[in-house]
Order: sequence, then structure tokens, then C-alpha cells
Amino acid sequence: MLTRGRPKWYTTSPTRKNRSWTEREKKKIYTMRVLKNSGISDIIISFNGTVSKTQVYNIVRMMKKAAKNRCFKCGGILPSNSYSNVPKLCSVCSSKTKEYKEKLRNDALKKGLCAVCHKKKVIPGYKTCKSCLSATYRRRIANGVCGTCGKRPIARKSISQCSYCLKAQSHE
Repeated sequence: MLTRGRPKWYTTSPTRKNRSWTEREKKKIYTMRVLKNSGISDIIISFNGTVSKTQVYNIVRMMKKAAKNRCFKCGGILPSNSYSNVPKLCSVCSSKTKEYKEKLRNDALKKGLCAVCHKKKVIPGYKTCKSCLSATYRRRIANGVCGTCGKRPIARKSISQCSYCLKAQSHE
């Protein structure tokens, strides 16, 4: 199957160990486990084995705290204006997480490793390795955004770039 002139494998990123769950999937797991009293094995079967026991427990824990308007890490009360059934972090946990991730990225870059995967060597002039850069590029294109800048929609004349990036490339 071709997507905008590219094979399907080009626009889809490989399956990752830590997949991100949509709010719909989280709510489904929460309702199955808490409201319908379904067992863990039933939830795993309904998701075709793409969810593990640990993930179910973590999602249910996070959703219970979100329902009570609490931070899913520390359990602290969130400001009243941020109420929703979406798991959120308080400002303290958010800043700690941001600092930790920044430290990991900086340590990896000092060692000459990719800032995303922390495993492979970086491409000269970039902060990521070739596979992480191409995954970002593919993900942007799949979302209909310019693969180069990631800001503007893809131009009609191109498969992967916006009109601004096309002009900039033609002037070089």
C-alpha cells in the first residue's frame, strides 16, 4: 500500500516497547477493570495481547488518581481549574521529570550518543542518530506535517515538505 507516493513501511514507525496509549484505550481499560470488574486476562485478550499486566495496573492507578483530580506520581492535589479525567502531573513532579530527561539527553550528547535513544552515535550536525531522525521524519509525514521543519502542512507539489522548505531547498 502506498501513502502519498511512499510505501507503507516508510510512513509508519516500528513498534516500540513503550507505546503511548490513547485516552480512549486508557478509559476502556479503566472501565473494564474498575467499573465492570473484569479480570486482567480478559483485558489482555480484548487488546489482543498488546497490553501487559503491569501496564493494566499502571493505567488503572493513573486513571483512579485522575478521577480524583490528583497527580498520578505523588498523589498531590492538582489545581481546581485543571480537572479532567486525563492523568496529569503536578508542577513539582513535572519539573523533576523535565530535569531528569534533560540530564539524560545532555549526558548522552556528551558521550556522542543520540539524544532520543541514547544508544547510537549522532549524525554530525544533529543531536540524533540516523534511525531516530528518520523515524521523526516519517512520523511528521504520516501526520501531514512537513518532514523537515515539522511546523507547516505538506505542499501539494511535494510528498514530504512544506512550500517554505521547498523554496529554501531550491535556493541552496
